[in-house]
Order: sequence, then structure tokens, then C-alpha cells
Amino acid sequence: MTGSLQHLLVRLLRKPQRAMIAYALLFLPGVALHEASHWLAARAMGVRATSFSLLPRITRGGALRLGYVQVETLDPLRAALIGAAPLLTGSLALTAIGTSVLALDRFGLLLASQRLQDLPLGLSATTAVPWWGAWVYLA
Repeated sequence: MTGSLQHLLVRLLRKPQRAMIAYALLFLPGVALHEASHWLAARAMGVRATSFSLLPRITRGGALRLGYVQVETLDPLRAALIGAAPLLTGSLALTAIGTSVLALDRFGLLLASQRLQDLPLGLSATTAVPWWGAWVYLA
């Protein structure tokens, strides 16, 4: 899917460099949360981050790297915990946005109760939130 999006951006913007910048900007909020999660988990465990970046770059293999956190060499347990940190923070962010901002918990309850006739009301509660499209994008 990401490859298809990259190809679409190249076709729309006509230059690979422009497409790379657009792609990186599109995913910047998620990349920032992801990399900050690694960095914060490392700091919480007393592990020094040797470098950190949110700037996109092309790797030697030709892949697009949107961001990274490099940490000092450490044991497998701490490496696994640092690696898994974005799963926790991403899940928390999605839950917070979905329930506290977009009221998707009400929508889910309507689905679970099989009150399908009330789904438009649940959807209208979500779309009534100011800037709801931006919140969906952030999610």
C-alpha cells in the first residue's frame, strides 16, 4: 500500500524528490510519535540515544527511511522493549483520539448492540466534532 501511495505521488507531482517530501509530510505526525516513543522508552531505561531524526532519506538500498532513533548497543530485553514502545503509545493515541475526541466508542456500542438504524446518529456525533477530518487523519 505504501508503495502504491509513493507511485501515486510521483505521478501527481511528477518528480521523485517532490513525492518523497509530500510522502514524508503526510506521515510526519505518525513518524514523530513512533520515533519519540523509541526515544522516550530508551531514556526511561537509562539507554543513551546516539542519534535521532525525523527527516526522510533514501537508504543505500533505495528504500525511503522516514525517521529513526539509534541507541547504544544493549541487551535483547531492553532492545525489545524499546522496539515495542510505539505499539503502546500508538495504541494509547488511537484510543484517546477515538474515544475522547471522535466518540467512536458510542459508534462501536451501536454496532455491538446491532442497532444498525442508529448508525447514522453515531456517525453524525463523530462528524460533529470540530476538525473531525484532521483528527481522523492524525489517528
